[in-house]
Amino acid sequence: MNFTCKKFIPNYKGGKLDKNNAMVQCYNNFRSMQHPQAITQQQLQQLGAFLQDNLVYSNIIWKDNHRNKDNAILDNIDLLIFDIDENMTLDEALALPFQVMLLTTSSHTEEQDKFRVFIPLSIAVSFTDSTEYTEFLRIIDTQYFNNRVDKSCLEVARAYITTDKAQYQLNQSDVVFDPSNIIKQSKMNALTARIKATKCSNNVSTNKHSIEGVKKFKRVQEIASTFSSGNHYREVYEIMGIGKRAGLSVEECAQLIMSYNLGAEYSNFKDLVKKAKTLR
Repeated sequence: MNFTCKKFIPNYKGGKLDKNNAMVQCYNNFRSMQHPQAITQQQLQQLGAFLQDNLVYSNIIWKDNHRNKDNAILDNIDLLIFDIDENMTLDEALALPFQVMLLTTSSHTEEQDKFRVFIPLSIAVSFTDSTEYTEFLRIIDTQYFNNRVDKSCLEVARAYITTDKAQYQLNQSDVVFDPSNIIKQSKMNALTARIKATKCSNNVSTNKHSIEGVKKFKRVQEIASTFSSGNHYREVYEIMGIGKRAGLSVEECAQLIMSYNLGAEYSNFKDLVKKAKTLR
């Protein structure tokens, strides 16, 4: 099982956990845990108990134990994590036709289930790049969650917060998820996307830029260099404005901001889309 985590000291504002502070504490020096054997039911249960602590964690191993998109090691991934904030109950997730572990989040209440779904894989999978990885997760979201997964968790650099108040449970299924068919489909979809992007980039008549292209703009790089400290409200809006003028859709503007991993405040896809829609 591949897994990374780092412990944080919880701070609270108005009785609520300061998630931004937790993320700031956990941008580097992650602890990597790598075990080549297939994940067993017992190991999944041990992981659930381990995550009843104040931790930032991920199913991705990071180069030099520093979390960002470029450092993601996309080899031998054998555990997936999906974030559910609405429109799905714990009981519905426990009824999935394969082995899962559920872990409640700090926002979970009796009235509103909010939790993470951990899915061990029957075989480890590897990806050429983040496009393939995101496409892989997107297909699973569509086929098994009816598109109810928080789209921010499809980002390769996504990390999650858990606290000592988290509760976990397993569905006791003996079926381990087989990713074989979906990995093939995701690689084909990613290849199609790359070919389409290449054709667009070679078309001199188009003014639309890709997300990665916008990130290379000199002004965007200047703004991004200030992200290591302070509030990012004005900077986020400026970058989204540049993105829209460069031809990005509001959804792509949201993905652009999420790719910088600025913490929980800027990881809500729907909220960022709303912000982008207010810009001209």
